[in-house]
Parts: sequence; structure tokens; C-alpha cells
Amino acid sequence: MQSKLKLLIPGAILTLLALTSIQGYLIYNSYELQRKTYLTDARSAIASVYNSPQIDSTFWIYRNHFLDQLKPFLAGESSKTQLIDGLATKMDEINPAFVNHFASSLKNKDLGLKVNLKIIPSQIVLLDSLGAADTIYLGLPDSDMLLGTPFKAEEGILINNSSWRQDIDRIDANGKYIETLDFRTSVYMSIDNWESAMFRSMLGLFIAVFILLFSVVLLLLYSIKNLIKQKKLADIKTDFINNITHELKTPLSTLAIATKTLAVQNANAPLEQREQTLAIIERQNRRLHKLIDQVLNNSVGYQDLELSKESILCQEFLSNILNDYKLTLDKQVVLAIDIRLKDEHVNGDRFFLGTAIINILNNAVKYGGKQISVTANSEDGFLKIAISDNGIGISDKEKQLVFDKFYRVSQQNKHDYKGLGLGLFYCNQVVKAHYGRIELESKLGKGSTFLLFIPLKKSKS
Repeated sequence: MQSKLKLLIPGAILTLLALTSIQGYLIYNSYELQRKTYLTDARSAIASVYNSPQIDSTFWIYRNHFLDQLKPFLAGESSKTQLIDGLATKMDEINPAFVNHFASSLKNKDLGLKVNLKIIPSQIVLLDSLGAADTIYLGLPDSDMLLGTPFKAEEGILINNSSWRQDIDRIDANGKYIETLDFRTSVYMSIDNWESAMFRSMLGLFIAVFILLFSVVLLLLYSIKNLIKQKKLADIKTDFINNITHELKTPLSTLAIATKTLAVQNANAPLEQREQTLAIIERQNRRLHKLIDQVLNNSVGYQDLELSKESILCQEFLSNILNDYKLTLDKQVVLAIDIRLKDEHVNGDRFFLGTAIINILNNAVKYGGKQISVTANSEDGFLKIAISDNGIGISDKEKQLVFDKFYRVSQQNKHDYKGLGLGLFYCNQVVKAHYGRIELESKLGKGSTFLLFIPLKKSKS
């Protein structure tokens, strides 16, 4: 399952990235389609206004003026600069009327966008009969000589190039001949707040896509979390089954041997031998019951514990438990006791509290503790019991897990210590049942300290 999980998580992430990329591509296409639609609508509206008789007559005003000013130029009575300055002055003169007419005509199109237009002369050339060109003017996209609303070239879109041609009679020393005036203009369009308009039009789509992707991410994270949780539960279940099987094998094997011994012995076997065999059967039977009771009783939640509470003198209670436990320890293990209590009482169950404390002490010994200390004192209305050891310690990763049911501390993914993983779970449930809390302070390789806080019984005033 581990290998499948390692493949499943990257696969799910890659699928999410692929889905996000596809969704982004679709949004981009929608954006481009909407953009082209806006441009097409704007072009159509501008074309209809641009080709209207009123606009056309406005063009002829400055065209005719230019033709009038061109005659002195051809006769050598004015320069190109004077000719162009006169054109610029005339275009500035008629521009306000042009802008007002364009704006009012475009408003009737109901585009929903503010469209700006500017028309600039891009090239004015005189062509003789042989095709020789005399360039009078070359305009730039940002030229100030225009009809319409000025805007920067990078903000505009070139939508049309037009050319107006007119034959001109020219007379010089060689006689009379005809030249062609080539007057070219460029039409640019810009849309105010283009990005805002696009965003508003696609806001619903953006929100829907965001909600969809957010939901997919949440579902993915929830699924991965559940998979990891299921894997953890499966590992704990497998470990528990293997462990309880190992624990049960010894008494069952002993019972099998003892039963076989009784079966093959005849009635004339010595009484002492028969009594020893029966004693073995009785001990292993008790051990089996003890293991089963441990699984049944130690795995219940704190709400299900049936407590027989009484007023307990803390100093006497702890001294008795710890002194009795001290007698059971090997000589290599040193237990230091420091009880700083006098008349403090707790309202609790002696058996459950005592079992919880002994479970923590047993864990300290099991996991390598040779120097164990127990201190007890009152703190902020609680009985505080600190049980410290110099054992293997617990990593930060496992600190949050040691109080889970069936969880056992491992070293390099191996469980080298016997047990069902119920001891600390049981302790936590007992403390919670007494409305207290249990805390853990530990560093890997430097031992652990378990802190138990049990509410003290309020003294009668």
C-alpha cells in the first residue's frame, strides 16, 4: 500500500495541474474570443459612423482647404512647412465638431464601451506621370495633427488605412502637366479601461472556475488525508494483530504442552508433578485473561470509564504507589521520588489513577530509562505529577501520536519493544476522565517527561 500511495499522491497532483492548465487554456481562449468580439463590434460601429455623410463632409472640409493651399505651393509661393501648418490648423479647427459628432453617433450603437478614434495623415505625396514622387509629409502614429481624440500609439489599434487621390494641374517653365496627389490617412481605435471591461464581462466565469478548482483542491487534499489516515490505521491494525498474536502464542503453547502432559500421564503420576502442571495451566489461563482484559478495558474512551471516586490524600496515595513500585525495579534502575505535598486531596479513583501512573513508569523502564524521577506538587489548583526518564526519548513527529490507540514508538520503522500500544492511550483517558490533562516533553535520545495535571479537591472554607 505504501508504494501505491507514493504513486497515487503524485498522480493526483499531476492530474490537478493538468486540469488547472486545461482550465487556464480554456479561460485564455474565452478571453481572446471575448476580445475579438469586442473588437469586431467596435470596428463595425466605427465603420458605420465613419462612412456616414456627416463624417464624410467633415473630411472634405480639410481636403478642400488643403487643395486650396496646394496651389500657392505648386506655384512656388509657399513652402512645405507652410502647407502642412495650414493643414494642421484647419484640422484643429474642425476637430471639436468631429469628436462631438463621432461620440454622439457611437453612443447610439450601445457598445457598452468608450471607444476613442483618431485619424492622422500618414503620407502626402505628389506623383508625376513617370511615377517620380515628391513627398510633402510623412506622419507618425503619435502625430499631433489629427482628427479625433489623441492617445498613445501603444494604446491604439490600427483598424484602417485609406488613400485619397486627386489629379492636379501644374504649370512650370516646361509647360502644363498633370500630377497626382496621393493623400493617405490611418485610422486608429482605442478602448478606455479595456482590461476592466474584459474582467467585468468574464467575472462570472472567473468566479465559477475559482470555485471549481478550489473545490477540486479541497477534495484532493481531503482524499489524500483520508488515504494517509487509512494507511496509518491499516499499519496500526497489522502491527496490533502481529503483536497480540505474538503475545498469545506463549501462553497458548504452554497450555498446549501442559494439557498434553496431563493427557499422557496416568493416574499413578506423582501428585506434586500433576499439581505443577495444573499450576502452569492456571497461570497461563490468567495471563490469557489478563491480555484480553487489557485489550478490552484499556481501549475504551474516557467517557466509558466507570470510576469509583473518593477523596484521596495525594501525599499518602503517591508515596504508597511509588514506594511499592520501587521494590519491583531491577538494581540497574534508580527511582528518585520528590513529593512536595501536605494536605492536598483529589476526587478520583485510586485504581485507575494508580494504574495510569504505573503505566508511565513501566514505559520509562521499557524504553531504556535507568534514571527515573517522580516529582509531585500543587500548581494553580492542580496536582502536578512529573515523571522523567533518561531513555530513548520521542521524536517531535511522534509526540502527537503516542497517545493514540495502538500506537507504539518505533525506531527506524521497527518496533523493538513489546506491548499493545494501549498504555499511554489508557493513561490519557484516565486523566481526561478526572477532568485533567497530560503533557509530554521529550527529545530524541535525551529522555522524556510526562506531566499529569489532576484538579485538586477544593477545601471547604
